[in-house]
Amino acid sequence: LDQDIYTTAATLGYFKDQGLSAREAGTSLTSALQAILAPSETAAEAQEALGLRVGENSAFFDDLTGEFVGVPKALEMITEATKDLTDEQKGLVAQAFGREAIDA
Repeated sequence: LDQDIYTTAATLGYFKDQGLSAREAGTSLTSALQAILAPSETAAEAQEALGLRVGENSAFFDDLTGEFVGVPKALEMITEATKDLTDEQKGLVAQAFGREAIDA
């Protein structure tokens, strides 16, 4: 993903600000990154349903040039895609990013 240590630290800080412990923040980040890099079929379908993936060959969170948009923009996209979800729809987030990542 080519993210520098400062971006990674800022992401962990963001998770911490959301009330997660350092351990939970690390686990959440790991789960989210795994879902970005190699989503399961179920996760890919959920990402598509949330509007975060467009088609089978589209890379998750890539810009128009095929480059990863970066963790801050990815968090912004997730926040926007999930802000008005019903409880049932929130289940898609768990499928898209894993149970650990949903806490963040």
